Amino acid sequence: LCPPFALKDVAIAWLVRNGLTSKQEAAGKWQTMFRNKVKYLHFLLQDNHGMFWNTAHPPASYGLCYQRLRTFVLSSKKCYRDELQQVLYPVLVQLVVELIRYENGNGLKIAAAHELLDAAKQDHYEEHSNEYLALRGIFKREHLDESLVLRSNSNTTVSLSPMSSQLLTDFIRED
Repeated sequence: LCPPFALKDVAIAWLVRNGLTSKQEAAGKWQTMFRNKVKYLHFLLQDNHGMFWNTAHPPASYGLCYQRLRTFVLSSKKCYRDELQQVLYPVLVQLVVELIRYENGNGLKIAAAHELLDAAKQDHYEEHSNEYLALRGIFKREHLDESLVLRSNSNTTVSLSPMSSQLLTDFIRED
């Protein structure tokens, strides 16, 4: 898997992003700031959960992540499968948006986002054709902010029963 970010880099970026110090000041005193104000450390870890392991995911890993989730959902018992299937499309959209948002100019992440959409087309196109086509038509990071369809559907909430929620949580922890 990919190497984790250094705590120093994440901490300095967080301090600057939250307006607590400048980058130059933070470079010299970031450890002291966290020692003196433990609540900063608490908020840093809360805001950056997951940043310290497997952070620089290669584009192909997004597709594998979605496929593992899809396989888990489809192999679940029927009584949970119907409910868990609600999670697949919002996760797909989040993965695609993340790939596009963090495109670094070489086109690999945009291509991976389109491949992921193409792989999931059979599952979601019929029900979500407008949003699917809007996502498939994005070829630059700037297009995300301009997409009216994505803005109107950005607050998707999925409700799961306690058991389905527990199954999904266990799957994520194990995977």
